[in-house]
Amino acid sequence: MRLRALALVSVALFAVLAGCGDDGGDDSPEAQTFCGVVDPIQQLPTVLENYEDVDGVESTMTEAETALAQVTGTPPEGIADDIATVNAAFEQANDALKAVDYDYAQLSDADAEAVAALTEPEFTTAADNIQAWSSDNCD
Repeated sequence: MRLRALALVSVALFAVLAGCGDDGGDDSPEAQTFCGVVDPIQQLPTVLENYEDVDGVESTMTEAETALAQVTGTPPEGIADDIATVNAAFEQANDALKAVDYDYAQLSDADAEAVAALTEPEFTTAADNIQAWSSDNCD
């Protein structure tokens, strides 16, 4: 069950957080901050595919946590609710992983469910909205 959840999370995060486009539509400070921290968030699919690398998981999750913290308080206009939704699910998954020192093999079934929440429709819709915004606004 845990491995299936992790595979689904990898696919969902990759589909949601892959790349920024070239349109450069929003040049607000909030948009610039967001576009500046997208890269660590985009690394999540890779780390979830390589979950046996505990040090790599910890590094990537920590960098994504820092990136999300930078945009949660002042998100770009138009995706504030989406960022809140993604961040809430990420925080639960990250807290579950922190509790086991980022070792997926040590997750309880309940904690595996927290990680699997990253594949729920509410999360994936919010993530899709963020990706669309990024494609339209980040260089």
